[in-house]
Amino acid sequence: MSTVQTKETVIALLGQPNSGKSTLFNGLTGLRQHVGNWPGKTVEQKEGYFTRGGVKYTVADLPGTYSLSANSDEEIITRDYIAGGKADVVVILADASQLERSLFMLADFAGIQTPAVLLLNLMDVAKEQGKIVDAQVLEKKLGIPVVPITARTGEGLEELLHTAHRQMHLGFTVEPDDLYDDYTHDIHHRMGELIHDYAYAANLPAHWASIKLLEGDEVVLGKSVGSDARRGKSTFVTLKGVEKCEQLVEELTEKAKESLRGRFENSEFLCWLADQLVRREK
Repeated sequence: MSTVQTKETVIALLGQPNSGKSTLFNGLTGLRQHVGNWPGKTVEQKEGYFTRGGVKYTVADLPGTYSLSANSDEEIITRDYIAGGKADVVVILADASQLERSLFMLADFAGIQTPAVLLLNLMDVAKEQGKIVDAQVLEKKLGIPVVPITARTGEGLEELLHTAHRQMHLGFTVEPDDLYDDYTHDIHHRMGELIHDYAYAANLPAHWASIKLLEGDEVVLGKSVGSDARRGKSTFVTLKGVEKCEQLVEELTEKAKESLRGRFENSEFLCWLADQLVRREK
């Protein structure tokens, strides 16, 4: 008699609107779904499950967003879910027919310490456009598994399930160091060292939080990380208020800050990478 593992294994689907998340979600879960609203929000919450190899998987179809910056209810929900480590593995969807544009979410995810899989969806559309994407080279450059798929037809779905399960054990993550230059690397790590313990107290990955601080993300800036005895027991400290942290940000010239922001907001490295990986059929 086969038995089903009782521990819940969670797969989160992360991607921009119209990236094929809902199609993939339906393909994975079928009719085994629950649809409601996120607590305190009017944003739709979709979860479902499937069983494979005696393991029950819960799939969270997160609201489609263009970034993990908190500018809307959808972005706040998605960002809190991802940054809070609620998933065992995150499947990041990218549109293979618009790879340069859709890789931005991957750059914004860098620093989150949750195993990830990059899913190249709409491979059929890319092929119709005469584009060929080298998934193996992309995988080697990014250090995480990359799986081509056409969610509409289910092509590549079995490979995705196998890869996602393997990632839960191997744990390859998207490392920020792979996405920027030496100058940005130095600033980012100086910030990370200052806020490491505070970010941990706020349940945020330190490297990711340092990037968001440098971007001026107001929600991350205002995260309460507990009290500081040196400032009085009743004084709560936010990440922005961490000693020397704000000073370090102010030390950066406007040009340097724009360079840092541009590295992520415009995904310069990923745009270049996408251009190198996509070739057109003759």
